[in-house]
Amino acid sequence: MDPEDSQQVPEDGDLDGLDDGGSGSSQYWEEPSFVYSQDEAVAAFTDYFEFLTNMYLDKSFVARPPPGGWPDFVNADPAVQQALGKTDEVMSLMAHLPYIRFAANGDSDAHAVPECSFEDWRRVIRQISAAPDPADMRERARDIRNKGESFEFAPFAPAHFFGIAHSLYPDGIVIVLDTKLGLIHWDGYSCPDILEENGRGSTRVDIDWERIAATEEESNWLGSAPAWTIPEFFANLKCLLTNLHWIPISPQTLVPGREIEIHHAGMTAMLKEIYRQHGWPDLAIYRKAECIAAVREAMEEKYPHSACWRNCTWNGDESN
Repeated sequence: MDPEDSQQVPEDGDLDGLDDGGSGSSQYWEEPSFVYSQDEAVAAFTDYFEFLTNMYLDKSFVARPPPGGWPDFVNADPAVQQALGKTDEVMSLMAHLPYIRFAANGDSDAHAVPECSFEDWRRVIRQISAAPDPADMRERARDIRNKGESFEFAPFAPAHFFGIAHSLYPDGIVIVLDTKLGLIHWDGYSCPDILEENGRGSTRVDIDWERIAATEEESNWLGSAPAWTIPEFFANLKCLLTNLHWIPISPQTLVPGREIEIHHAGMTAMLKEIYRQHGWPDLAIYRKAECIAAVREAMEEKYPHSACWRNCTWNGDESN
């Protein structure tokens, strides 16, 4: 039921006690009823990564956790968690997530969304654990939080948030996951409009952050960063890829169709046609390897300055 529908007018006609949706009385206001589930979050990440491997990503690049979770977390020094300043729920989720492996040959990591990979928190935990003393641990953790949660949000981000994006550029994409409400926020500065124009209708959550956030700064940032439940967030990403609003041009690289068309007329239509000729999005007939090869050849011929010939390799080490 809509919160407004549940409000009752006092018999004496006094309207002062009613919640008008603003910053007044909270007598008739209830906190959001979203429920976080670690199993649901892990399943959403796993399903999305499987989708990426069906479309363009090499299957060997997805690292799945062993039973009991990643040893980097299970065996981590408690000082690592203290340095990161994260809750037990955050650390447990990180320990059980699948990850897209980082490139062993020094090339850029594979994209999970255009111009952005997802953070491999195993790598982060190793970097912090390798610090010579607690002070250096805290410094490394602060630098990582500033990048993954943004310099604007990280200083006051609650401990139940953590960044899932690993942007390729300074002040780049920031995507954070909230293990209290089970939401994912994409910061307002970098969130693409097309995420709401994907054919599924609006699935964003609508929350009065002023009533929940501990500080005005936190409220302002969360209010400007669109949020979805974790399953809905990944469902939207899959929809953009299915409909080729985001298009792979190599096994590692995604490009945003609308943006590249501004600078390269005809490129988006050419790429979409190649994918459809190779059966996409019907996975029963889609010829992934042939399609990616055809895309690379066409890009090299018609748009050589935008072609991607990155060849990320994995060294076979299961710990990476």
